[in-house]
Amino acid sequence: MAKQLTPKKRLNALFPFLHSLLTTAKPATSPKSERLAHRVERVLRRPLRKAFKEAELNVDDQADRDQLLVWLAWAVYGGKSAGAPRKWTPKKQRLLLTDVRALQTANRGLSETVCCDRLSEGKGADGRYKGIKSRTLRRVLQNAKRLDRKAKVLATPLQEVIGSGSIGSTGSRETN
Repeated sequence: MAKQLTPKKRLNALFPFLHSLLTTAKPATSPKSERLAHRVERVLRRPLRKAFKEAELNVDDQADRDQLLVWLAWAVYGGKSAGAPRKWTPKKQRLLLTDVRALQTANRGLSETVCCDRLSEGKGADGRYKGIKSRTLRRVLQNAKRLDRKAKVLATPLQEVIGSGSIGSTGSRETN
């Protein structure tokens, strides 16, 4: 059985082909170009329908199409980088964030630093973080909060993002 190409490799092979079709296509359609367009449509139909079904989006809604485009672009081009496996996976980071928020809820007025100190000492979260330096927990907590913000942005419909002026505006953007 032939080795399956990764989505990124498939796109890298497909983009030049599609670009050549667009640049060499004549305004008047020929029977040959119509057959080719029908073949491309037939090949893409099933994966597109499956993507919309899995994302629970409506294929006929332009806002849902835009949202799926953003998610797929992130999935293909915003993923992993080279290197060793992460010690703090996104799941572990979310768990730390949840544990810190639970500590803050139980003890009003605790800062994140104090929460990380307590977790490092084995107090709270069933001793899950005992022995891990408080400084490490604090740094990972910041990454977890960043991950949480990204997840919220990806869950935001594209029209809200465009409407807020953070994408596609020609003016300057404020930085945090």
